[in-house]
Amino acid sequence: MNNKLIAEFLGWTLDNQELNSYRKKTGTKFIYKKFDFENDWNDLIEAVEKIEHIDSIDVNILTNGTRIYEWRTGGEVIVDNSADISFEHKIEHVYDAVVKFINWYNK
Repeated sequence: MNNKLIAEFLGWTLDNQELNSYRKKTGTKFIYKKFDFENDWNDLIEAVEKIEHIDSIDVNILTNGTRIYEWRTGGEVIVDNSADISFEHKIEHVYDAVVKFINWYNK
């Protein structure tokens, strides 16, 4: 479910749920892709970079957590999961922060 959320945030449309396949129209053609945001930095970094390109939003990836904040409002923290000790790997807390941010952004 969260992979679909991230893929749609990036402009992709679910093509085949069983195959976890997404499509995007480029010009007159469709391109197809499978995502593994939870395990693949190459996939996840696309979402991080899109968040960073939103005006006034900064992403800080730390050793023990990820913070996403809006600096235009004086540094209002949108996501801060650095106190959550359940993450074993950095990609886990970055993935968690991206999902939380997208849910906040979509409201």
